[in-house]
Amino acid sequence: PIKAYFNGTAGQSFGVWNAGGVELYLTGDANDYVGKGMAGGLIAIRPPVGSAFRSHEASIIGNTCLYGATGGRLYAAGRAGERFGVR
Repeated sequence: PIKAYFNGTAGQSFGVWNAGGVELYLTGDANDYVGKGMAGGLIAIRPPVGSAFRSHEASIIGNTCLYGATGGRLYAAGRAGERFGVR
């Protein structure tokens, strides 16, 4: 697979239209539309090591994530906003 590693805030539409064989790893957070239209591949988002907050209590991805997605995997170490996984 093709693997790409990112740090920081990804902004809007991280991993949009992700396809099989592509793995995206983000240490940080992302805004709305993570994985929009995703058909395959993997997206993993986690907070930085040593973060002062509890990841299971804080939002790490925004609204409308996985909108229209039909495949792939998303791992997000935290909460998501509204309209998660709408098809």
